[in-house]
Amino acid sequence: MTPLITHESLENAMNYPTYVEMVRRLFGRGETTGNKEFQTRFWMDLTAQSLEKIDSLLQFSNLKENTIKKIQSQDMPLVWLAITQAWCINSAYILPVIYKMAELNSNITMKVVLRDEPPYIIDNFLTSGSKSTPKVICLDAESLVVLGTWGPRPTELQAKMMLRTRAINKLFGSDSNAESKGRAIVNQMTEWYEKDQTESIQIEVLESLIY
Repeated sequence: MTPLITHESLENAMNYPTYVEMVRRLFGRGETTGNKEFQTRFWMDLTAQSLEKIDSLLQFSNLKENTIKKIQSQDMPLVWLAITQAWCINSAYILPVIYKMAELNSNITMKVVLRDEPPYIIDNFLTSGSKSTPKVICLDAESLVVLGTWGPRPTELQAKMMLRTRAINKLFGSDSNAESKGRAIVNQMTEWYEKDQTESIQIEVLESLIY
């Protein structure tokens, strides 16, 4: 049986800076990742918002001292494989932090693949049946055994968003514009991330992706 994630597939995956530049080039052409249904103003607006947040976090976010120490003490070679899409607001807040963490230790290699492109790795790492992103998979760098996964968002936010999504659906009604619901949900998420200041991301990544 062919393994789900191979050394060849990892070689073909992008590093994080290459991914960000790919998104930037697509956006410059008026495009984003995904099929035709994602090539609309709504998803382009999310892509623009994502790029702005990525640039901000890469430049200004700081890792906590405990995070730095624990990452630097990791001596087992790992691969952190992130599954994402350019318009994913969760990814915009999460992946820059994970990238900064990975950069602290040469034993950790971060790679990125798109959710909706072959080999469709996300199909084996669903969240309650959905293809939510980002999903970060931790692998033994040599054997590629899956050691753990994390995502698509911190535990507290995940629980709150399940409740808030139900409330937003009730508020807008089943026949309302899906984009109106989407924007309301994105606003709720960004408020939470801004208050949390990456603390939950750092804590949970250390718990789930360090061995």
